[in-house]
Amino acid sequence: MLEPETVEAPLVRQSREFAARHALIAPNAAVLVGLSGGVDSLVLLHVLERLGHPVRAAHLNFRLRGEESEADEAWIRDLCGERGTPLHVGKADVAAQAAAGESVQMTARRLRYAFLLRTASAAGLACVAVGHHLDDQAETVLQNLIRGTGPEGLAGMPAKRPIEAGSRVMLVRPLLHARRQAIVDFARSEGLSWREDASNADTRYTRNRMRSVVLPAIADAFGSAAAERIVRSSALVRAYVEDTAVPVASALFERAADLAEQSLDLEILLQSTAVWRGRIILRALREWLPAVGGTGEAVRQVERLLHAQPGRRIAFGDAIVWRGRGRLIFRVAAPEDGSVQLEVGRTVLARAGEFGVELLSSRPLAARDDDPFAELVDADRLGTSLSAAVAAG
Repeated sequence: MLEPETVEAPLVRQSREFAARHALIAPNAAVLVGLSGGVDSLVLLHVLERLGHPVRAAHLNFRLRGEESEADEAWIRDLCGERGTPLHVGKADVAAQAAAGESVQMTARRLRYAFLLRTASAAGLACVAVGHHLDDQAETVLQNLIRGTGPEGLAGMPAKRPIEAGSRVMLVRPLLHARRQAIVDFARSEGLSWREDASNADTRYTRNRMRSVVLPAIADAFGSAAAERIVRSSALVRAYVEDTAVPVASALFERAADLAEQSLDLEILLQSTAVWRGRIILRALREWLPAVGGTGEAVRQVERLLHAQPGRRIAFGDAIVWRGRGRLIFRVAAPEDGSVQLEVGRTVLARAGEFGVELLSSRPLAARDDDPFAELVDADRLGTSLSAAVAAG
C-alpha cells in the first residue's frame, strides 16, 4: 500500500515558489535566521526547515526593555535547545553605539545587521534570512512615501540583496509574499508559541502608528486587499529601478568615484543632471558612510559643497564630507582626543580640519610662509612619528 502524500501547507508551498522565483537561496544551503522570538521569525525558521534548509538562529539582545529583553533571550535559548537548533546570541548597547542623529530604531537595525553579518561570516554561511512579510512591505512603502522618498524608497524592501555593500553574504526575505495573518494562522495550526514585544504597540514610533492606525484605516476605506495592491505597485517600481535607473547610476558612479580615496569627481557631479547627481552622492553615502543613512536631506547637505570653497565640510557626527580640490571626500573623522597621527602623503580628516604632511625638494615661494594653515619645518629635524594637536571645530 502506498503511503498517503503529505499535504504541504499553503504558506510553505507559496514560500517555496517565491524563493524559486527570486532565486533567494541555493538548494539545501544552510541559512542563518535572525530570530527575535516573535511569530514572524519563528515561522520563518519552521518554513525554511520544511524547504530543506539546515538552519542556525541568531538573536541580538538590545537590552532596551530590561527584564523583558532578558526573558526573550532566555526563551529563545530554551526553544533552540529543545529543537536542537544551533544558536548564536549577542548583546548590544543601543544608546552607547548610536551615531549622531540616529534614532533608536535606526541604531538597532544597523547593529542587528552587523551582528548577523559577523555571525554568518564566522559560521561560513552565505545567506541570512529575516522575517519581513507583505504587511511590513506595505508599511515601508507608505512610510517612505510620506518622507518624500525617490523611486528606490517606493520600490520597498528587495527580496534579496547583499547584507552590506560589497558583501558576498546575502540578506533574504522568504516571507515577503505573505500576509501577517497567514503567518499567524500557520503558527497556530502548527501549535507554535511565540513572544510578543510590548513596544510594538507603542504608537510613539512611526512604524507602529503605520501598522496599528494608518494601514487599518486604509483597509477599512479601500478593502482588505489594499496592502497587496500597494506592494504590487512597489514591485513595478522596483522592476523599473533595477532595469533602468540602477545601470545608469552605477555607470556614473564608477566614472566619478575613486574607491581607494573614497571621493567623487566634482566635474562629473556638476556635469550630471540633478537626479543622477543625487543618486551618485546617495550611493557614496551608503557605501562609504553607512552610519549617516542615505536620506534625501543628507544628499541635499552634501550638494551644498559642490560650489563651496575647498576646505569646506559637512559633518554627520563622526562622518565628514570634505570639499577638496576637484573632489568630494567621504571619511570617518579621526577621534578628537587631542591629537591625530600624521603620515607623509596621507590626508587625515578630523572635525577640526584636514591635516597632511608633504615632503618638499626645496623651499617654496615666500608667500607660502604667510599661509596660516601651513607650517614649514626642516624634515631632517623631525622624528619618525608625527602628530597634530586638534580641538573640536
